Amino acid sequence: MDQLGTAINTLRSRLDREMPRHRRRNADIVDYRDFIAQRDALINVPEVAKSNELADRHRQHGNRAYAAKRFDEALLQYNQSICFAERGSKQLGMGYANR
Repeated sequence: MDQLGTAINTLRSRLDREMPRHRRRNADIVDYRDFIAQRDALINVPEVAKSNELADRHRQHGNRAYAAKRFDEALLQYNQSICFAERGSKQLGMGYANR
């Protein structure tokens, strides 16, 4: 075994002797809590609500992009329209039809 492997095993053995298992588990919980606290802005992203108005706006942008032969942009806008459209709405059907 190389020196690094020996050093790691020595540290693990010392950890096992000096820190009881339940304290290690609590340390994991503390580490997790701290990780979440540091990244709270990334985790708590508000969900955008369904909106037929937004769906219509994206579909219209898609129509303009399609007319200008910017097909990738049109597809992106139609997909956004579908994402925002309320379930079972006319906007949902129109988004799929345009796409």
